[in-house]
Amino acid sequence: MTNKRVLGIAGMLAAVLALGAVGFAIGRQAGGDDGSPPAAAAGTPAAPAAAATPAPGTATATPQAPAGVDPYTGLPLDPDTSKPLWAAPYQDADRELPRFDGVLAGVRIGPDADHGVDQLPRCTKTRWGTLKDAVGTPLDLPLSLPVQGFKGGHLGWVIVCEDDGRPLEVTVDYAFDPDPAGVFRGGGLTVTRSRLEPRNGPPAASLWVPAPRMREVEVAGGPAAVAVPILPDHGIGEAALVTYRDGILTVIRGRVLAPDQLLAVADHILRGGR
Repeated sequence: MTNKRVLGIAGMLAAVLALGAVGFAIGRQAGGDDGSPPAAAAGTPAAPAAAATPAPGTATATPQAPAGVDPYTGLPLDPDTSKPLWAAPYQDADRELPRFDGVLAGVRIGPDADHGVDQLPRCTKTRWGTLKDAVGTPLDLPLSLPVQGFKGGHLGWVIVCEDDGRPLEVTVDYAFDPDPAGVFRGGGLTVTRSRLEPRNGPPAASLWVPAPRMREVEVAGGPAAVAVPILPDHGIGEAALVTYRDGILTVIRGRVLAPDQLLAVADHILRGGR
């Protein structure tokens, strides 16, 4: 199978996951006793456990809004969930916000950004692999996580270069149970790690997230771009984390119920935990 065909199939799978993954909520949602970062206030412009840096191309100052109101949509942050279709105004308002399209934390992020074949290592032939092909490499992803509410992991795909046996890209889906105490409602996330050698500009990640909700934070000792949802405690709003270090692009995306869950998963993976 040629590089372009394998990568094309992977891209198609990624698109399907990205659509279905809006159900696979980033579930690192309740700070635990494992040293995970504390949760940030839902819908606030500050990203959790870090000093927020306004994303390029967005307003340099947060719009003025009364306490308890989202400054970008004017909607209350304490919705009446007893009403039918209560979430629709939040989803519609977030959808109307401009999409982030620029460079943050050293990564080109946008709806049309894609690392594509030109940023992958040169390889004459690729094949589908298994997680065993990634063990001991920088792309190694576990199927289990030491995170509260973790339910299980499921392999998405592995692409291996037959020239030298190195994995080029690994994707794993993770699911989380609801918290018995009602702190968060469960969900899931998808993690993709890609070996990149950018030759024309910075590494690129395709994300469709509202520009005002993008932040630059520090995770596992390095910079990362984070999308903070409008109502994470209710699973409303897109969430994502993107970082590029040591030649590896890591992208985590889904729906999140509390922002600290996302950071805890990212911290564990980036530190090579298993």
